[in-house]
Amino acid sequence: MMRLAGEAEFIVDPAFKNRVLEDKPALRAFISRPEGPKIVLFRIAHGEAHFWNEEINLKPKEFIDF
Repeated sequence: MMRLAGEAEFIVDPAFKNRVLEDKPALRAFISRPEGPKIVLFRIAHGEAHFWNEEINLKPKEFIDF
């Protein structure tokens, strides 16, 4: 598992949404139009992350800044 923390920046550029749909054609089954409400893109450019699984779940968390 991975947990991210940071400020989300929403991407509203229709050209970028079209590129995502071209790169991931399987999404076309769920999204008919890139400008439609079903596709919301965002990025977290700066923040921190940590990973865990059952083996390390109870150990102290190691955060990664990005």
